[in-house]
Amino acid sequence: MEQIFGFSWSHLPEHINPVLYSFGLVKIHWYGLMYGVAFLCVYFLVIYRIKTENLKYSEDTILNFMLYAILGVLVGGRLGFVISSDFRYYLANPLKIISPFDFSQWASIYRYFRDGLSRWANCCITDLYHFLL
Repeated sequence: MEQIFGFSWSHLPEHINPVLYSFGLVKIHWYGLMYGVAFLCVYFLVIYRIKTENLKYSEDTILNFMLYAILGVLVGGRLGFVISSDFRYYLANPLKIISPFDFSQWASIYRYFRDGLSRWANCCITDLYHFLL
């Protein structure tokens, strides 16, 4: 394909950052945003059709269905990821199936906080000791 803007269009996904926005350890990915937009569009379109076509379903029924659909997408997506990726790893570590977050970054933050706090306390005790002498 012809190159436009310095790269081939077939290599466009290589230049897109998968993270839309990150603040701290929380990251919002583009596909997560698209799931949210898709569920909202479907919900509002179904509510619109119920009102315009006088269907017998209520908004509460549709909301309950949408909540179950979102839960099904989350659980099914996680199970699909576990099965299609390193399945033996997840058999050895079953808690990682329901906890997809990586807490190793939290451990390093805790270590920095703990070490900083211990150094601060050590300085305070040393200063107090020298003050009392």
